[in-house]
Amino acid sequence: MKIVSLFAGAGGLDLGFSNAGFNVVWANEYDKDIWKTYEKNHPNTILDTRSITQISNEDVPYCDGIIGGPPHARVGAKQALNVALKTIEGNCSSSLLGFLKQSNHIFSWLKMYQECFC
Repeated sequence: MKIVSLFAGAGGLDLGFSNAGFNVVWANEYDKDIWKTYEKNHPNTILDTRSITQISNEDVPYCDGIIGGPPHARVGAKQALNVALKTIEGNCSSSLLGFLKQSNHIFSWLKMYQECFC
């Protein structure tokens, strides 16, 4: 199953999905201090280093699922979900945000929080 990773960080979440048999084909991370670590740990994944605000849905390759760990404050689960959703809505380009809202293939801690705590 092909997946893409938004807010990839150093790739820990991606590693877990890879170890579970998923193929992370594309990832996005804007923090330049993390790029070398991500690329070393995920040499077969395309790493897009642009700001999430510059990425449109056309830039994201075909995938069966989307994972991601948007930045969030150290707060309770429901507050973390709200902060993460506001981060995504405030930072994604309108076409990427539309793509994410229409996608039925989002695997992430956001979904888990939504189902468990909201």
